[in-house]
Amino acid sequence: MYVIKSDGSKQEFDVKKLEKQVNFIIKNTPVTVEEFLEKVNIPLKSGLTTKSLQFKLVDTATKNVSPEEPHWNLIAGRAEMWKLYRDVYKHTKFTIDNWIEHMEYLVSIGQYKKEVITKLKELDIKVDDIKYGIKDNIYDINPDYNLTLPQVKMLESKYIIKDYDTPIEYPFMIDIANAVLLADTKEEFFKILKYFALGYISLATPFFRNLRRPNGNTISCFIGVNGDFSAGIYKAWADIANISAEGGGVGWYIGKYRPGGTATNNVLVANPITKWTKIKNDIIISFNQRGARSGSLTLAYEWWQTDIYDFLEIKSEMGGDLREKAFDIFPQVIVNKFFARKALAKEEVYLFNHFEVNKVLNVDMTEVLDDKFEYYYNQIVENIENGNLKHYKKVKANELWKKTLETWIEIGDMYIVNIDGLNFANYVKDSKDKDKQGITQCGNLCVESFSILKEPKNWVETIKDGKRTITETDGMYHSCNLLSINVAKMVEAIEQDWVDLMDIAVKILDKSIELGTNPSKDGQNTSEALRNIGIGMVGGADYMAYHGKMYDTEDGQLFLQALSEKLAYHAYSASINLAKELGSYPWFNKDNYSKIIGRTPDELNEYSKLNGNNYDWNIIQQDIYKYGIRNFYLLAYAPNTSTGVKMGVSASYLPVHNKFNYQTLSDMVVPILPYYIKDRYWNYKTKYQYNPIDIIKVTEMLQVFVDTGISMEMNLNPELTTIDKISEAFLNGFINDRLKAVYYSSTIDGCVDCAN
Repeated sequence: MYVIKSDGSKQEFDVKKLEKQVNFIIKNTPVTVEEFLEKVNIPLKSGLTTKSLQFKLVDTATKNVSPEEPHWNLIAGRAEMWKLYRDVYKHTKFTIDNWIEHMEYLVSIGQYKKEVITKLKELDIKVDDIKYGIKDNIYDINPDYNLTLPQVKMLESKYIIKDYDTPIEYPFMIDIANAVLLADTKEEFFKILKYFALGYISLATPFFRNLRRPNGNTISCFIGVNGDFSAGIYKAWADIANISAEGGGVGWYIGKYRPGGTATNNVLVANPITKWTKIKNDIIISFNQRGARSGSLTLAYEWWQTDIYDFLEIKSEMGGDLREKAFDIFPQVIVNKFFARKALAKEEVYLFNHFEVNKVLNVDMTEVLDDKFEYYYNQIVENIENGNLKHYKKVKANELWKKTLETWIEIGDMYIVNIDGLNFANYVKDSKDKDKQGITQCGNLCVESFSILKEPKNWVETIKDGKRTITETDGMYHSCNLLSINVAKMVEAIEQDWVDLMDIAVKILDKSIELGTNPSKDGQNTSEALRNIGIGMVGGADYMAYHGKMYDTEDGQLFLQALSEKLAYHAYSASINLAKELGSYPWFNKDNYSKIIGRTPDELNEYSKLNGNNYDWNIIQQDIYKYGIRNFYLLAYAPNTSTGVKMGVSASYLPVHNKFNYQTLSDMVVPILPYYIKDRYWNYKTKYQYNPIDIIKVTEMLQVFVDTGISMEMNLNPELTTIDKISEAFLNGFINDRLKAVYYSSTIDGCVDCAN
């Protein structure tokens, strides 16, 4: 019997070779060689290809995956990784043991930064330092072979460098290259590499994919703003295109545009907002993220704008001019506490023209928050009633809110953000230094990361060799690098483990600010002034299941809040320690820290006592006063749908989607199981089994210790609750400063009772 190799040659079938591979891929599992080969059931005939044999191994393991026997997912992953390793070697002729030469080759063909090799030499890291994993025999097996099938397929589809369709690097090399770029010492290199390779730290997709690449953008989140003048509008188009082309997800505040119908000396009748959203929509689909995935854009607009109803219809196929629809963007509706109170009270409100208001009252309502909004709103009402303001509409707040929820439910991928909540923990919104003062006007693409925005009014732009560069600008766009802590790996961690892990996490993100290539000078301005970073979590549902906690009990909710506080407390401590060494962020002023994460230390201490941590936030405040702090914002809970799969755990902090399901990755349908499913099956409840009100409550409790935002995904089950109760929970959450944003909803039919 013979088999046909990939080059077309024939080779005698050698069962010993097959047994050797099977022995390797079943290592440390309860499966025996005999059991596996019996399940494979290879037909004994000549002419089989080695490719089909390899597929048979993967397919056999995949078909045996179940909640009772999840180890088959690891076996399938090892079989697929065996194939991946074979493909890399055939194309490059480098084994994993020659990883330095391999990296030098990738540098020579322009796939790796030269700095990777330079840093390896500077830190005196040699090939023999890393054999089958990390120094000192932490592994008895290459970490690439400790990945399940979904993890391997996710790496293949999104992260591994390819020559056309052929992979040309081993996955573990990504961790090595990233770790060496982020480390300052050899000791620190091995510490970072351990956290990467053992799966404790998950870098966000752009960060993980691009750090080792020449001119790679590592930043996940961008938010921009443009003014209502031609040059600013043109600049915004180019900036959105450039950010997307470099792999960034884009948020954009469009509230500065004058509403449709506004008349000025230069413009007799201004276009409605839909004209501008359509242009941005077409830009984002034309400039994808380096060919790796489609461009993504959220456009943000306030409830009080006279064009708000048109904005709510931009993705609806029912009515309106289809030529002005924007089906590829994620609409973001901005509300505030004032509107939430009015909607709950079912009172009428005025929609107004901020361009006209600014001329009459000399106030820019796009820059106004909290009680100041109500103060100026009352002046607007007076001027409407006395005839000084002509451009307005009077509507019922609860009906506008109902329309917002109807749209949210209809299209699913619309966001609702509370601008007062976004600025709740803003350390500079009331700064006495006017040059270092600013507000957040909207959320980012997943509404978990945001900071200061300033409209560019003056800039210098150059074009050289067809490349556009902004060399100077007075604008500020939000930009932020993200990573997540895999809390599923921290179920038995002691306090010192958290200290060590968060210390590395903060250092990694802070260092990435200089290492990455920011595609926006306005974004670079914000990064340099504030040094924003964003730490979130993956594996939250696994952490809960391991400890037998549920999202719909007070005990479980406090338990998850305690986890959120651990991340925050040790992140702030780490940033303070980093400030001792490297200095505080340039806009830092200790007078802005009478509150931390929007609350006094005593308030935070009360929460800490209730959840059982008993941390003392007065110590954090005193240390900030004494030493400063390195980063403006530190926490951001991203949805982590891709990175959760890459890490082999549940996404973010939310309950699991399913206890066992399948997902298509690359060219294969792969099984997805929760991390602790075998031993903790009954401790997992899916998100569909939880009342959405409990998920809102959990999110509010976590938000206490998150200075920026949380991507809260809602699943609307009419058998568990009604839309009017969800509506009330949202509005009350906005009013009490514990709910900042609603990220996503699944779709159900109808929305008839949310404004009753």
